[in-house]
Amino acid sequence: MVAFELRDVAGGWDTAALGPSDHVEFAVYDDDDAVVHTYGSMHQLLRLYDCASFQRTTHPQYLGYDLARRGDRVHLDLHGGHVETTYDDLHDALEGFLADVFDALDDHPSHGTRDEHLDTIADHDVALVDVHALYDDLAGN
Repeated sequence: MVAFELRDVAGGWDTAALGPSDHVEFAVYDDDDAVVHTYGSMHQLLRLYDCASFQRTTHPQYLGYDLARRGDRVHLDLHGGHVETTYDDLHDALEGFLADVFDALDDHPSHGTRDEHLDTIADHDVALVDVHALYDDLAGN
């Protein structure tokens, strides 16, 4: 089963909304085996969550990762490692991971408020999902 493990975030919500593109450090596991240790942006992770939520292999914005459907499975290439899973398992793994990312971003100081930065993410069509609702559903859980 796929799992994402947060290692660190470099900055708070202002960084998540505006960059840089490598401010979330994380590892991906296939069962207990580490697949990759990498960096990504909040934008990429939200777009990956979109793809898992809507069971798509492409995103209207640049995804940053490669997804390919293989029968009832999905192949996720993280440019350094890959994993095969189901959309449901990917979705569930990303929800737990994003909850950890949201909590970590809340713990970092930011210029402006979290809601202002979530508005920026929403205004720039970073994600298809409602990022405010996603935060409300996942944060603190």
